[in-house]
Amino acid sequence: MAHKVVPDAPGVYAYAELSELRGLAITQTWVYVGKGQSLSTRLTRHQVHLETNRLLRDWLHRTGERQLYYAEVEVSMLDRVERDLISQLRPCFNRTHYAQHSLST
Repeated sequence: MAHKVVPDAPGVYAYAELSELRGLAITQTWVYVGKGQSLSTRLTRHQVHLETNRLLRDWLHRTGERQLYYAEVEVSMLDRVERDLISQLRPCFNRTHYAQHSLST
């Protein structure tokens, strides 16, 4: 239901999986980074029954502690900010990350 709490504005977002110990987050694993001219519309497509990225769909279907982070970004900067975040966070389910990994192995 993330699409119902984010603004209808351009921006970037990132999903993270949290590992907890006694109710406190102790690690955070970045899972996916994306962008959209409308965050709420884009996140609607990440519902389990609509998701086309198989790995992300399976992750969304599992139970567990997860977090969604987002930031509003000017439309002209969306591609650059998304690329920078993927480069820095190295989320495990981004196709871009897999394509780069496949080329280097």
